[in-house]
Amino acid sequence: VVFHHKKETIIMDASLISPRDLSDDEISKLRIHLKSQLNITNDEDEEDADNLLDYAADMIESGESIGHVAEELHFMEMPVCDEETAQKIGACLTKFFHELDGEPQSNGHNKVEESP
Repeated sequence: VVFHHKKETIIMDASLISPRDLSDDEISKLRIHLKSQLNITNDEDEEDADNLLDYAADMIESGESIGHVAEELHFMEMPVCDEETAQKIGACLTKFFHELDGEPQSNGHNKVEESP
């Protein structure tokens, strides 16, 4: 699954987990990044998005893999997070975790490259 973010192409690393416990500030930043990927069109979507992000944060803090988080968000069957959006969430998490760990490049399980 490929996610185009600015000039980068990010491929989700489904087996990746958070490299460490996240601070409250890091969780807030992550929620902003993830929320920007959701399909929010009205107040009900906004509430669904907040619920999904709470669930995602809980899974991340529990040490779940990115693939598991993306799969669970998709299985919630909410309009704000269809299958394509869940994959974008996974790619966004991959990028965030690599940057968090000081390694914005590939770890051999995913690929981060410049788009043409």
